[in-house]
Amino acid sequence: MNIQHFTFALDHARSSDWEHFEELCSRFLASEFPTLRTMANPTGDGGRDSELFYSSEEGLTVAFQYSLAKAWKAKISKTLKKIKDKFPHVRVLIYLSNKKIGANSDQIRKTCLDEGVSLDIRDLSWFSERMNIDDNKYKAAETFYQIIAEPLLKEQKVIEKNRPSLTTLESKAALTYLAMQWEDERTDKGLTKVVYEALTLSALRNTNSDSRMSRSNIHDVILG
Repeated sequence: MNIQHFTFALDHARSSDWEHFEELCSRFLASEFPTLRTMANPTGDGGRDSELFYSSEEGLTVAFQYSLAKAWKAKISKTLKKIKDKFPHVRVLIYLSNKKIGANSDQIRKTCLDEGVSLDIRDLSWFSERMNIDDNKYKAAETFYQIIAEPLLKEQKVIEKNRPSLTTLESKAALTYLAMQWEDERTDKGLTKVVYEALTLSALRNTNSDSRMSRSNIHDVILG
């Protein structure tokens, strides 16, 4: 599995995959926060996606939320209100999302700071950049990919369990193509030029300084 597989899984996770996303988040946070506890039970309208967690090491000043919500700004705003109403001691909200958020969070960060809460967003990029840091994260990412992405890719026939092997001729063609592509990159020549040079050298393989070949004869050999 590579980073592209993992980001595909994150991008295609649905709200019904919340339990798997929770497990992924917990394992990615384990090295920083080994003991996470539930801070609030899900409300009737929020579901499990509304749960907040805390680390016993950090105390109740740091809250964690895992969310697959597409409308992440609205989700954070709702969570901020919940924190101010029910958990006024919280000073840091770490929001983990499968969406790519990045600099789009600047305004909501400012809103949170105005309310006395520092917002730490860990989005799709945060997960993908840390996938290979240690075995625990890699295995968590691989499990998430196998559960979320593999069924989708198999359904679309992107993954085939029993892929037929290449014939000898197909293997030779593939190796020739790869060799030409490598030569193209190594010499910074166009692939077409590399092919013409190879055909010309092939036509001249039996010539020497005493036995030359005219240009027209070279053309005839290349064109068959």
